[in-house]
Amino acid sequence: MRVTIIVDDNMVFVEGKSRRVDCAALVANNIHAVQWYADIGEIEFGSVFNPDTKTLMRQPNQSITDFSSFQTYVDAWEVENAAQELIELEYAEQHARNLARNEEARQQNAALMLLPQDVQMQMMAEKSAVLAELAAITEQKRVEHWQTLSPEQQQQIISQAKGSY
Repeated sequence: MRVTIIVDDNMVFVEGKSRRVDCAALVANNIHAVQWYADIGEIEFGSVFNPDTKTLMRQPNQSITDFSSFQTYVDAWEVENAAQELIELEYAEQHARNLARNEEARQQNAALMLLPQDVQMQMMAEKSAVLAELAAITEQKRVEHWQTLSPEQQQQIISQAKGSY
């Protein structure tokens, strides 16, 4: 398994796929990155300021043959990866549903265009009548709700509405 841990970026790469993982615990050991190549690897250390020479110094990379102390970061990567794949799957399913709805609407529109114009006009009028009926129901509900309010509540709403102009 190929793994790269980039501490400063809180990123873990497994087989080239990156996921954000909290790597803060590695900062205390001045670890910049960890590279793992199936059965060997190396720890890359960050630079440290040397006050005597007033320069940045970097200790050499450390070869490793045991990855177990870094396995928790791969485990966290697996959790993040599973969550991300679930999100991607849900997105793909929603996208497929949207495409199907769009195709259905396209087919309905194409079929509508084949109808004689007077039939199209009748269907549009019926649709408009249904929409007007829904608007009337909505208005009726608003009136009914308004009537349940106290005069003080009504005045408060009127004042707020005037303030928004």
